[in-house]
Amino acid sequence: MLSVAAAKRRPGFSLDVAFDMPTPGVVALFGRSGCGKSTLIDIISGLLRPDSGRITLDGAEWLDTQRRINVPPERRGVGYVFQDARLFPHLRVAGNLRYALSRANGAHFVDLDTVVDLLGLGALMGRRTHQLSGGERQRVAIGRALLAQPRLLLLDEPLAALDAARRDEVLPYLECDAPIVADVAAGLAHQPTSLLVGIAPAGGELPADFRTAIADALRAGLEIVSGLHTILGDDAEFAELAKQHDSRIWDLRLPPAAPLFSGAAFDIEVPILLTVGSDCAVGKMTASLELTRAARERGTRAVFVPTGQTGIAIAGWGISIDRVVADFAPGAAEQLVLEGERRADELAAGKPGSPALLVVEGQGGINHPAYAPVTLSLLYGSAPDALVLVHLPSRTSIDGYDIPLLGYRELISTYETLCAGVKPAKVVGIALNTKDLNDSSARAAIADATAQTGLPCDDVVRFGPFALYDAIASNFAKSTVLHA
Repeated sequence: MLSVAAAKRRPGFSLDVAFDMPTPGVVALFGRSGCGKSTLIDIISGLLRPDSGRITLDGAEWLDTQRRINVPPERRGVGYVFQDARLFPHLRVAGNLRYALSRANGAHFVDLDTVVDLLGLGALMGRRTHQLSGGERQRVAIGRALLAQPRLLLLDEPLAALDAARRDEVLPYLECDAPIVADVAAGLAHQPTSLLVGIAPAGGELPADFRTAIADALRAGLEIVSGLHTILGDDAEFAELAKQHDSRIWDLRLPPAAPLFSGAAFDIEVPILLTVGSDCAVGKMTASLELTRAARERGTRAVFVPTGQTGIAIAGWGISIDRVVADFAPGAAEQLVLEGERRADELAAGKPGSPALLVVEGQGGINHPAYAPVTLSLLYGSAPDALVLVHLPSRTSIDGYDIPLLGYRELISTYETLCAGVKPAKVVGIALNTKDLNDSSARAAIADATAQTGLPCDDVVRFGPFALYDAIASNFAKSTVLHA
C-alpha cells in the first residue's frame, strides 16, 4: 500500500492531497496544467519536502514531518522518469543504463539485456545522448529507471514533450498503443463505447472530482463500467443522465439477491478448484484465469467462476462477493458454482465425454483482519474439492497492516483444517507471483516453496500455466461432504 498525505504551499499555489493506493498497481494522476501533479510526484520521490505530511510504502515510512522522518530520495527505491529525460550528457547510452544498474539495491527483477531488448536500445548503446531523438531519449530514460530496480516507478508525463511521431515511437515499449487524452471530450474523437472507472481506492468510494468526467461520458451516450463499492446507478444525477441519453451504468459490484447457503453445491458433479491466498492482491484472479486457460487447452471443459469486480468485467458474469451481506455470502458463492456447472454442461455439446472443471476466483486471505470473512464465504460456499495456494514471495506482511504473513505450512494447514470440518479439500499446488524478482530469483523461490511443502509450484504468468496444471490435474477428484 502506498499511503500519501502531504501539504505544500507556495505563493499563489496550495497543494493538499491524501490517498491510499494498493500495491502492486498502476495509478494515473490527471488534472489541468499547474494543478500540482509534478509537485506531488516530487514529494513522493523525496526531491521536494512538503510543509507537512506522511508517506509510507508497504509499511516502510518514507516521510513523517511530525516525527521528523524524511528518508532521502536515493534510499526510497524510486525510479523517476522526468518529462525531459535528464540523461547524463557525459555518458553514452550504455553508460546511462549501467549507472542505474550499479546504484540498484536489493533483488534485481530485470537485467540489462532484458531492458535493452524490451526497449529496442541495442543499436543506441554506443551513442552520445545529444545524438538521440526525443523518443530515443525517453526510451533510454525509461530503461534507466527500470534498471534501478525501483520499488515504485514514477513517470511525470514522459511523452508530453514529444510530437505525435515520437510518441508513437515510445508507446509500443510501454506495451500500450491506446491514445492518452486529457479528458472525456478529447477521448470521444476515438469513438469509445464505454468509460471504465478503473480505480480501487480504500473503501471503494467515488472521488468527487470524477463526477464531471462520468457525467460528460453519460451525455455522450457512453456506457459507464464501475467496480467501486459506491453504486453509481443509485446516484440520482447519473441515473437521470443515463435515462436521457439512452446509456447504461454497469455497477460490477452490485450483487443480485442471494439466498442462504442450501447445500446444493455439495451435489455438483464437476470438480471445483478454488484459489486461496496468503493475502489480498497477490494474483488469485490471474492464477485462476491462467489455470482455466491451461485446462481448456488440455481438452477440459473449464469454466472460470468470477467473484470480484475485475473478474466479472473479464468474464461478463459473476457476483462480487465482498458486496454481499455476510449471512448470504456463502449462498452467493453457491449460486456461482451452480451457474458454473450449467455453463460447463453447455460446453459439453462441443466436447462430448470430455472432463469438466470449475475454477473459482479466490478473494482476500485467511488471516487478513479485514477480508478474511470473504475468504471464508468462498471456502465454504463454493464447496471446493481442491485448493491452489497463491502467494507473492516479495511480500512479508498483510497489505496495509503490520501483521506478518503466515508461512507456507501454516497457510496450508489452516486452509485444509477449515475445510476438513465440512467438506475436505487439500492444497494441491502453489502459484507464485514473482513479478518483483528476476528469473533466477523467481526459480529459486519456486524451488524453495516446493522444498518446504512437497507440492508442485510455478509462476503461471512468467513461466506459463501448463507445468503446474499438468502436475495437479490428477488431484481434482470430487471429495465428499461430512455427514453427522
